[in-house]
Amino acid sequence: MIAAVIALLIPWLSPLSFSHGAPHWTIGQSGTTYSRVGSTHRRVAVSTAWATNVRYVDKASADPPTRTLEHLGTSGILVWAVIEPRIGAWPPDGRRLSIGYSLGDAYRFRCCDSVDVPGGAWELYGIGPKGAYTVLVRVYWGSNPTHAMRQSAQMQLMRLRLPEPATK
Repeated sequence: MIAAVIALLIPWLSPLSFSHGAPHWTIGQSGTTYSRVGSTHRRVAVSTAWATNVRYVDKASADPPTRTLEHLGTSGILVWAVIEPRIGAWPPDGRRLSIGYSLGDAYRFRCCDSVDVPGGAWELYGIGPKGAYTVLVRVYWGSNPTHAMRQSAQMQLMRLRLPEPATK
C-alpha cells in the first residue's frame, strides 16, 4: 500500500540522467525535487538532467536555466530534460510524441522571455517506460544549428537515461 502511494507521488525509481562519455560535454542532474507546475501551480515531483558543451551555472532545477543560456556563445548547445508525473493531456496542444527522441521530431521556438538565445529552443515530448511519467526535452542553440551541432546534440539525446517506473 505505501509503495503504491509513493509511486503515485514519485513514479520513477531513480532520477533522470545522461550517461557519461562525450568529450567536451558536461552532464548534471537535479535528483528528484518538487516544483509547482501548470496553471494550478500544483506541487509535483520532478527530475531534471542536462548535457552541455558550455559551463552550466544555474541551480540544478532551473527552468529555464537562464544564467547558462546567457553564456552559450555561437557554438553552445544545452540539452535539458525534465520528467514529472502524468497530469492531464500530454503532449501539450496536440503535439506529437517523439518515440526515439530525434531532433527531426522537434518543435522549434524562439527563446526565451528572460534571455535571447539566437538559435532558439527545440522541444521534444515523450512518455517514460510503461507510461509512468512525462518527458520534456529542450535543446537550446547558441546560434542557428549547423549539421555538426545537430549531430552533436543528437548524440547527447541518445545518452539520455530514462529511469525505470516505480511500479511494475
